[in-house]
Amino acid sequence: MNLLDKPEYFFVYGTLKSGYGNNRLLENSQFVDDAVSKNTDFVMQCNGAFPMVKKSNDLDQSYGIIGEIYKVNDFNTIMDLDRLESNGFMYNREEHDFVLINKVEVVKAWIYLYISDFFSFSTMKYFAKEYSHSDKNLTFAPYLWQDTQTLMCEWHRDY
Repeated sequence: MNLLDKPEYFFVYGTLKSGYGNNRLLENSQFVDDAVSKNTDFVMQCNGAFPMVKKSNDLDQSYGIIGEIYKVNDFNTIMDLDRLESNGFMYNREEHDFVLINKVEVVKAWIYLYISDFFSFSTMKYFAKEYSHSDKNLTFAPYLWQDTQTLMCEWHRDY
């Protein structure tokens, strides 16, 4: 491991969250808490395989985003995350404020924000099937959390 002088905090909202396939990249990192973005100028959409978050100028269509905060002490982990997220091409890593839900404290953390035209937000569906998942009855879909302006994007079972 290539340890950092000071740990960095990362906010994850999709396949990097605990229980999802890419969380393995954070196995040498410490889970801190569930969190919500302090800013509510984000919009999340799903392309069917994973969610994407970007900043929005339309405050009627933007929300706070809920996810998880991890403390990362290893430079190699950051490089792995940057590679996964195509930092600088498909996403930009930006630092924003997040509220730790159980600790009621604000931390600065990195979030990957979508910047590419690879997937068009204007044509992307809010409800899309994840065909690579072994359970074809799961839908990756956004929804409002507890009647707030906070958008979640989670697996839901179709019956």
